[in-house]
Amino acid sequence: MNDIKYFILVVTLIFRFVFSQCDSAFTYFNSIPGSVNILAGDSCFYDQDLEALNDLISLNQLQYDSALDLGTQTWLSGRLKILVAGNYGNSTGVNDTIYTLPE
Repeated sequence: MNDIKYFILVVTLIFRFVFSQCDSAFTYFNSIPGSVNILAGDSCFYDQDLEALNDLISLNQLQYDSALDLGTQTWLSGRLKILVAGNYGNSTGVNDTIYTLPE
């Protein structure tokens, strides 16, 4: 009985690795905020685009749980195409001023 459990575990891990959700340079998000628009593609986002968004958050000391929470974003085939962010004095968009852009 234990052999069957180990076999199932190994097969599951192999399938998960071989048939993963995203290519190696992309990260899968199970839940996507309403401020994220996906024109084409799925829930896989390019790692370097996410890093740039995280750099914006960190350099400007903003308080967001995820890079996808920053402003209104439009993605095409896993790549960030448009970012709309600003301090509009309301509860939508970026609630803090962005002072520094990543290099």
